[in-house]
Amino acid sequence: MTGPLRNESQDPQGSDYVLDEGSCWVRVKNLAVYIVKGDEGVSVSIYPNTDPAGESITETWAEYGEGEEDAVLQQ
Repeated sequence: MTGPLRNESQDPQGSDYVLDEGSCWVRVKNLAVYIVKGDEGVSVSIYPNTDPAGESITETWAEYGEGEEDAVLQQ
């Protein structure tokens, strides 16, 4: 896979990915999830899949310092 996501799964069919840069969209059933990697943290917004350019259903943000250190997951 090319782009901002890198597959970290031990299984080639796995679903563990790392967002190395920028942003990405993930579709989950009828929802569109927008993930943005920022300089100080990550933001996640959820939209109805029918109108991902419209108003978000919910949003959240976390700074990297809020997460626990883990060598496997750390980026």
